[in-house]
Amino acid sequence: MRSASRVIINTVRESDTVCDLGSGALVALLDDTSEAGAVWAADRVRNAHADSPSRDVVTLSAGVACYPSHAMDPEDLLDAARAACSTAKIYGLGRIEVATEGDHF
Repeated sequence: MRSASRVIINTVRESDTVCDLGSGALVALLDDTSEAGAVWAADRVRNAHADSPSRDVVTLSAGVACYPSHAMDPEDLLDAARAACSTAKIYGLGRIEVATEGDHF
């Protein structure tokens, strides 16, 4: 997990924030980033992780949710990202899925 978090921190911008949500889930808050930019950032992280030593132990799947497209408040936005990440895991490890309208737990 530490290796994966280092890959994320080293791949996103200094202005972005990476947080541990527990249960093996990390979130990256990307300030002033479009949906396409967030997907691009998640793909950069996934590609950087593929080159890291932890790639054989940890897989990375990502759920992308953007304000205000997918939610208006922080808790709903996090729920939308979690739902998108769950969808990514269902379809196969190492996927990136974007939240859809109404995604929540």
